[in-house]
Amino acid sequence: MQFTVLKEGLDATTLKDCLDEMLEIQNDQEDYDYLELCWKVRWHDEEEKLASLLEWLEENNFIVEVDGEKKINITKDKYMEFCSQFYPFARPMTDERRKRYEFLKEHYAALLAVGCDFSKLIVSREKRKQTEISFERLKAAIDCFREAGYASTALLKRSLHIGFEKADPVMRWLEEKGYISNFNGSQRRKVLITDEQYKTFLQECEEGRLNTEVTVQTDSGLWNKPIDIQKKKAALDCIRKEGYASISLIRNALECRYQLAGQIVLWLENEGYIGTFDGAKHRKVLITDEQYETFIKKILQRVTKKIKKFLNFLINLTIYVKFIMV
Repeated sequence: MQFTVLKEGLDATTLKDCLDEMLEIQNDQEDYDYLELCWKVRWHDEEEKLASLLEWLEENNFIVEVDGEKKINITKDKYMEFCSQFYPFARPMTDERRKRYEFLKEHYAALLAVGCDFSKLIVSREKRKQTEISFERLKAAIDCFREAGYASTALLKRSLHIGFEKADPVMRWLEEKGYISNFNGSQRRKVLITDEQYKTFLQECEEGRLNTEVTVQTDSGLWNKPIDIQKKKAALDCIRKEGYASISLIRNALECRYQLAGQIVLWLENEGYIGTFDGAKHRKVLITDEQYETFIKKILQRVTKKIKKFLNFLINLTIYVKFIMV
């Protein structure tokens, strides 16, 4: 099945999030009403975007009308067809996510029962922050893409030996400047920067007039929570023992969720303890014995600091008790 082109202002990631939610719920009128309400709250200040979303879903029969009532019409096969066209690395929902949805639905019903005004809610699924990119990294990225004849995050990560957190802002900046085309599913991004634009870019770099700030999105959920120091040590011990690194290895060794294992791998990569992602190959372990010893020393320093703090608390508590009893 070939889906229609995305509406203006509608991107594949946003659409996939909506299809994720649609796939999780039952196909009945109550669920559609709830879902539509959630979307109205989420995009309360972007009515055109919501209208484009609903129009696209109806055009492609993800939302159908039965006996005058709108219902959700989605299957896993249809979902995967969408992913193969617009979002090739997407995965269908798990039973665990379905349980979370049911939990949220119960809360929705409770809030509705007590007359909660949903129009006053502001649902923010992501946080935004300004980040500045170095001229050198931008130039290296542009040179890389001009030489390759196309642009992609994977190519940038491999060529500059950086992780996703550093590559993503570069791609966003180049996209905003019009130097590369927008993301379009599995198709490679086109390099749009001309020779004149490249010369202007170099000139602005030399004169310090180039604005290299870009707004990036950060997940406000599990991904931003700090990693426990013990899990960091366990992950380091694991990859040093096995001689390679991967999300599945960390996940099995630490018996943790996929998101946390991915966060740990990202931390290892940013610290330079493992190599960057290279297709199906295992990541190389780059941490040296000296780096590992330095990491262990930091742990001991933290533990010592906490012990001292606790002892000071006990001393002060003892003094206070004696003072009261006098």
